[in-house]
Parts: sequence; C-alpha cells; structure tokens
Amino acid sequence: MFGFKSEKDVLIESYETIIDRKNKEIAELTKARDAELPTADFEIDFELLNPFSIERYMDNGKPLTSLGYFNSKGDTREWLLYCSLETHQRLAADFREFLFNKYYEE
Repeated sequence: MFGFKSEKDVLIESYETIIDRKNKEIAELTKARDAELPTADFEIDFELLNPFSIERYMDNGKPLTSLGYFNSKGDTREWLLYCSLETHQRLAADFREFLFNKYYEE
C-alpha cells in the first residue's frame, strides 16, 4: 500500500528470480544438447545384429527407427533409434545392401 514490501514478499521475489535464472540456464543447456545430438554419427554391424526388418514410425510424436532381429534364443527383439529421416534412409540403404549380400551374392 505504501510501497513497503514484507519480508515474505522480498523472499518470494528472490526465489522467483532464482527460479527464472535456473529455467533460462536449463533452456540453454537443453538447446546446446539438442543441437549436438542430430550430428552424432553411429554405425550398426548388420552382420553381427542380423536384422530382418527396418521400420520408421512415430512414438509419442517423435519419429523412431526400429531394427527387428532375433536374439541367440530365437526370440524377436528390436533396437529403437531416435534418429533423423536422413539417418533412417542411410540405415535402410545399408540394410538393403546387407540383405543383397546375404541372399544374392555368390
């Protein structure tokens, strides 16, 4: 009313300032992490994994690549990869080459 703030109001403002600063730090760190992830490269040893399928679908609104394979007991399993469409396309091309070499190469 007269421009005076109670000790409680001052404490609340202080906490709000700290929370705002920490939220900004989290946003910056998240942005830096997310910028790095799409550029990360990886390789899959198709000979060792021996996959039988590669698929692309959505999982909770995020694109996902699935590599189906059989484990040593003959059970169906899958590797789930959250990767870009370009990476999926590269993996699909590698998979087609793997299948060709497995079944058609003499």
